[in-house]
Amino acid sequence: MCNSEALPENFSQENKSTARSRRRHRRKELRSQEESTDQSSKSSKMVAPNKTQGKNENPKVPRGHKKGKKQNPSSNRKSPQKKKEANSTHRNSISSEASTTSTASLSDSSSSHSDRLWVPQHVQLWDLDFTSRFVALDCEMVGVGPDGMQSALGRVSLVNWDGDVIFDTFVNVRETITDLRTFVSGITKEDVDGSCPERSMDFEECVKNVQTLLQGKILVGHALKNDLRVLKLSHPWYDIRDTTKFDGFLKDSEDGTGKKLPRKLKDLSKEILGIQIQEVGKAHSSVEDATAAMNLYKSVSRKWEKAMLYKKQKTEEIMGLQQCVN
Repeated sequence: MCNSEALPENFSQENKSTARSRRRHRRKELRSQEESTDQSSKSSKMVAPNKTQGKNENPKVPRGHKKGKKQNPSSNRKSPQKKKEANSTHRNSISSEASTTSTASLSDSSSSHSDRLWVPQHVQLWDLDFTSRFVALDCEMVGVGPDGMQSALGRVSLVNWDGDVIFDTFVNVRETITDLRTFVSGITKEDVDGSCPERSMDFEECVKNVQTLLQGKILVGHALKNDLRVLKLSHPWYDIRDTTKFDGFLKDSEDGTGKKLPRKLKDLSKEILGIQIQEVGKAHSSVEDATAAMNLYKSVSRKWEKAMLYKKQKTEEIMGLQQCVN
């Protein structure tokens, strides 16, 4: 900065004023040069060069400038039309990347979970093996009473989710057997008269074992009403999966009333599973029938469990309303 200089005594008043104005002008020029130098140095410090940034990127706004106003050269300003095009391109690139990522994640998740059981929310599981809660049951009966019209338990079979046998036994029948129904049940007199204790057991012992195995399980089967009746057992309705009750397995009645009727297990197995069971001229196998029922359930487990969840929620709502009224 220039300081005030001494003036000669013989300077006239007019010359003195002219010299002062020149000095003031000179000082203003020097101040403006210094301010511009300071601003350029500050901006260079604030915006450090970045390897990933292009050469034409605009530096950050220096301190002291008004917010929202970019100090860009006029040559670098974009027209509104160009800005819209750039923003549209950017949004399209982001959406395409997001869709690609989501598709990849869905394909990964579907491949990793495709072989897992869909577990209903209302099922309370106590271990990590979800499928251990499912057990399929089938019984074979013999005829007792007049003309063998009444049924007595002759054989019981239980299989797990994978079709492995977890319980299978003949049952000693105390009543007088009037029809073995061997052509259907495959049971012979020696199977149920107690002469072979290594492969049969008393009714009470059998029921006790079955009851223990069904405790806390989801029971799968075909026409389970008949099996539970002959066993003299009950099971919670929300833990029963009967293939004669599922809407997708029913058929329309032929009388045109629109009523739904149950179908035979062998027909469902052949049509849905492609497996032939209960062939003509061969006795039924309770193990085979229980396995077929389990496989039928597995083929529609997701849809079935959603329907059961809806029924359970509606039942709870109705019971809650009844309690409020009472």
